[in-house]
Amino acid sequence: MKLKIITVVVGTLVIANAYAQETYNIQAGLQNETSSDDNNNDKTLSIISGTYYFKNIVINNTQPFMELDFLQQASNVTVGSGNETLESSEFSKSTIIPLQLGGTFYIDNFIFGVNNQTWRKTFSLKSNTALNYELESSSTGFNVGYFVTPTTAISFVNNKSTIKYKHSSNSLTALNDLTNKTNGVRSHTVTSFAGTGFLVVDLSYDQIKSEQTKSETNREYSAKFRYYPEAKSFFEGGYTSNSGDKASDKGKTMLFGAGYSFTPRFIVLLSTEKFSGDVSAEKSSSSSTMLTARYRF
Repeated sequence: MKLKIITVVVGTLVIANAYAQETYNIQAGLQNETSSDDNNNDKTLSIISGTYYFKNIVINNTQPFMELDFLQQASNVTVGSGNETLESSEFSKSTIIPLQLGGTFYIDNFIFGVNNQTWRKTFSLKSNTALNYELESSSTGFNVGYFVTPTTAISFVNNKSTIKYKHSSNSLTALNDLTNKTNGVRSHTVTSFAGTGFLVVDLSYDQIKSEQTKSETNREYSAKFRYYPEAKSFFEGGYTSNSGDKASDKGKTMLFGAGYSFTPRFIVLLSTEKFSGDVSAEKSSSSSTMLTARYRF
């Protein structure tokens, strides 16, 4: 009789362990991005970030690993900072330290998001390091969305960024402040198929108004598809088309990427983008590569 009881207890513990699911409510991230354009502008960005979720997220292999917070509607706040090194043919290499703050909040079937980034830096001319421009940058944004189905959300976004310029000498050209305002609509859909596969589709339309010496308006359409053959890995591709008044922004962007979850908690993502400018005289064509690692606690 005792042996039978022990067997039943052990069997119950094994079954319970087999169905136990891991959870997390903190995510740490490390991101490195390099980019360059035809006008000899080079950028290297390294950001460390942390995200706190207000409820535990279940690591569920029936859901794609990069969509867990969206599908489980886990409200969160994120803080990030790091180093961004910039160099151009005109300005000496300089390093800025951006501070990033953001949050996404799910209330019933509504989504509310906010974000902010600021930095300030003095850039010296290569031709004369005694001369410089001081730049002060700030950007804020918010979005409001709604789940039209349990796996599809449509959001309206509003972003505004401003760069203020100060010159160190009257021998330098005074630059007007630059303001960009973006209003747009986004859709995000997660679809399961073929048993264990998933397809994530992101569609967007933006109207971007830029003001400096004059007002210019561009329109941008974008589509991105992310295919998961299984919950722990994906391949993605995207296409963006920009047209309108501002010549340096007009063009097409192609994106390719992949991601893999080596463990339920450790994730690595790699993507590359190439922008082909429509106006060759602007020398705005560029390419960038981004590597991201995340760990969940």
